Amino acid sequence: MSAQSMIDIAYRILNEKSEPVNFKELWKAVTLELGLDAAKAAKKISLFYSDLSLDGRFVALKDNYWELKKRMKFEDVYIDTSSIVIDDSDESDEFAEEDKEVDGVSMDDY
Repeated sequence: MSAQSMIDIAYRILNEKSEPVNFKELWKAVTLELGLDAAKAAKKISLFYSDLSLDGRFVALKDNYWELKKRMKFEDVYIDTSSIVIDDSDESDEFAEEDKEVDGVSMDDY
């Protein structure tokens, strides 16, 4: 049984591989190293997936394959959000009158 966290084991496994790894294969390797039985593995898989998704060292690829970000080109992992515009001006005007009074207290009193 390893003293390393699930996510650190996954990092090491991917670091040793020369290509992306399917999530199921990666999870199987992590559970084997930790010595988790099927019941314990079932309880931890969602936490592992969340950690993998949130950890900046990993990149999700097509068909649920995972790779280390350090091996990817910037263009392959960068998402340009500069063209995304959220126009909520109509929405804020729509609710402005509603929001003036909450539970009998006028917001103008503040």
